[in-house]
Amino acid sequence: YDNNKETLRSWRELKQHLLERFKPSLSTAKTQLKERKQQAGETLIAYYDDIIDLCKQVDNNVPLHMIADYLQDGLRQELKIHAKRQVKALNDEPTPAIFLKISRDEEELQHGISSEQQPSITPPQPYCVCWCGCLPIKLHPHPKL
Repeated sequence: YDNNKETLRSWRELKQHLLERFKPSLSTAKTQLKERKQQAGETLIAYYDDIIDLCKQVDNNVPLHMIADYLQDGLRQELKIHAKRQVKALNDEPTPAIFLKISRDEEELQHGISSEQQPSITPPQPYCVCWCGCLPIKLHPHPKL
């Protein structure tokens, strides 16, 4: 501020100059983009949005297929193999939108499968088998008890 107080006429100008001076460097954004991995517990959409934002910081004109590559590279391991397989089967170049659809579909499939494999937490209905004569009779508890 001291070095530029004659040229700064308003808070808005000062803020703009500060933002320009202290914004992350291009190399930092590139490094973050290359190293970005989807974290455990991080939603697919949060990861997707972050990669898109990093690509915009690096270059507003990053080709769509390169954005899709960055998205695939950092995807959680349990989704990555399946998503890459489906993307390779495409006739067209992958786009971020295609990546998102494929990854969401795979995530839903995996979530459905893992839910089906978990044991039911609903206990079986208790009953009592009584022998009256020679025929077994099941007595179920009264629903109001």
